[in-house]
This record gives sequence, C-alpha cells and structure tokens, in this order.
Amino acid sequence: MDDMELWSQMTEQSKRKTIIIEEGQQKVMDSDNYSGRPVIGKIVVLPRSALEKFECDKTWACISILDSQPPSENVLKAFREAGKTYVGDMPKISDANREALLTVRFDDIEFERPGKKQIDAEQANEIVRFVDEFWNEVDLLMVHCTAGISRSTAVAKAISDKYQPEWSGIFDQLYQPNTIVHNVVRKALNE
Repeated sequence: MDDMELWSQMTEQSKRKTIIIEEGQQKVMDSDNYSGRPVIGKIVVLPRSALEKFECDKTWACISILDSQPPSENVLKAFREAGKTYVGDMPKISDANREALLTVRFDDIEFERPGKKQIDAEQANEIVRFVDEFWNEVDLLMVHCTAGISRSTAVAKAISDKYQPEWSGIFDQLYQPNTIVHNVVRKALNE
C-alpha cells in the first residue's frame, strides 16, 4: 500500500470517529456519518444546509422541522444582496431509498414570543405516530432543522429516550437540545 492509499484509508476511518464521555471516561464512538454528523444509534441530525448532499444507500425516513413562517421578503432580499440563494421554504431532500417524510413547523424558542410558535402537543403526537409507524421499517432516521443543533436534536433525543436509551445522553454532549421541544415530544412518547 502506498502512502496515498494509507492516508486515504486513515482519513476515511477518522471521519467515523466521534469522542464522547461515557461513565466519566472519554471514549471514541465509531459510526457512519453524513456531512460530518455522526449516526447515533440509528438517528442522524443534520442542518438544512446538508440536505441537498444527503444520500443514503439504506432505507430511511425524515422528520423535517421548518420555521413556523416562511421567510419574509426582507430575509429573501438580504440573501440576494449577500449573493446567497435561499433554497425556498421547503428544502430539497432526496427521495432515493426514503420510506417516509414528516414535515412539522415550529420555531426554536423556549418561551413564548410574539410572532413565534412553540411546538405543541398535536405536533409532538404527529412525530410520535410517525416514529411508531416507521422506526422498525427503516435503517436510518434523519431529523433536520435549520442549524441541526437545537430543535432536531431535541426531537432525536426524545425518540432515543424511548427507542434507544443507551444513545440518548450523547445528544446532550454533541448538541444543545431545546428543552421545551424535548419535554413536549417525550411527554407524547410516554402517553
């Protein structure tokens, strides 16, 4: 094996490594990843910006979390002026090997704010019905929101609390789950 092959192999293996804390000790978690995000159990959390490049050769389902309101004309104008393209309200998500897609709309807030919408029990119940129906039917559950840090990780953590509790704590280590979203979805899962 030449140096380039060895370097390529080492790079590919390092892409699969994520450092976590388990029982007070640093451990290396080896998992598949998408756009640099690890698959935790059978869940991957992604930001909206990674969706167009997302491809999965296994069966998968997606929970797409969008803001409660489409972007205003001012936001769209700011994107244009910055030379950026807003991909539209509904993100482009591959349908190759995808079994199902659920779209829910709520904002990333932890207290009421005018013009913003918190997750409600009805949306949490939609998520629960979706996961109950597809969890055993797919190899991967992808959950995304705008940044892939707060809302989507809260949903992923709540799902993990029920379906893969051994992985649940990792979401707190790698992300910042929205506590309101986590609590509302967890409550729906336990009803």
